[in-house]
Amino acid sequence: MTDEKPFYNLSYDRVFKSVVLDILNRRYLNGMLTDILEKEVKVEEIEYSELPMSSVRDKVQVLDILLLTKDQKRINVELNSNFDEYIKERNLMYYFRLLLRKYKYATTMGRSSDSKEESEERERWENIDEVVQINLDFNHPKDELKRVIKLIDNYGQEYYDKFKIITVNIAGYKKLWYDKNIKGDPTHQELTLLGANKEEIIALGKTNEILKKVGEKVLEMNEDVIKQMQLEQERDFEYIYRKRMEDSENKGLEKGIYETKINTVKELLKEGSLSTKTIANVTKLSEEEIINIQKEIQ
Repeated sequence: MTDEKPFYNLSYDRVFKSVVLDILNRRYLNGMLTDILEKEVKVEEIEYSELPMSSVRDKVQVLDILLLTKDQKRINVELNSNFDEYIKERNLMYYFRLLLRKYKYATTMGRSSDSKEESEERERWENIDEVVQINLDFNHPKDELKRVIKLIDNYGQEYYDKFKIITVNIAGYKKLWYDKNIKGDPTHQELTLLGANKEEIIALGKTNEILKKVGEKVLEMNEDVIKQMQLEQERDFEYIYRKRMEDSENKGLEKGIYETKINTVKELLKEGSLSTKTIANVTKLSEEEIINIQKEIQ
């Protein structure tokens, strides 16, 4: 683990929203979604769907992106730096909330008692063809590049064709980019850029103007908002760590509690995004203990 100045790429919520949601970078967003959905996507409107937060632990209450495409699809995009069950549950909860909104507005059209805001909201939803959730996973535990999740009955038939969740293994796409030595090929470059470090961002920017522009904005943001992003990363870590420890405590096994703490620390050390001091503050371990754990995994 190092306490050197970290680099924040597009896997970080604040960077992603500031860069990818900028209307000037819409072509990049279209390309990324087209790669994931395997058909042309054109974003018509981007909605900000963050819910009110009352404490640092309310990070779980935040939707990353909700957007509308020209072919009447609502797409919810989530950035997942962790792959805990809590994250999957959170994202699934939000997805069903979106489906309920679609159902609500599709079945209550034309009510004259609605306020102007309610009528406008209904109009926005009444023609929606499909709601899709895309999970961009930056620490995916499997080798698969992409998984499409649907509702299937016990005969293998699709029960409801408007239900679709897609998980995307960003690290896997980046590895594919390297393994196949396709640096000059446009295949998956938008997805590769999401997990790229500083040197890789510069290299990708040499392949086309869109990637160059997005990459330059990422590099610029690293000079401006590092402190805010560090705080955001720490909040995410605090939430995940607390939930893991609660699970271990509920099982009533002291050994399990300690193992959970140590395994979480090892994950963070391998990721390299938080300082030893921050990890020590949250886990209540000493910095010396953190350094010793780091030596074990090197």
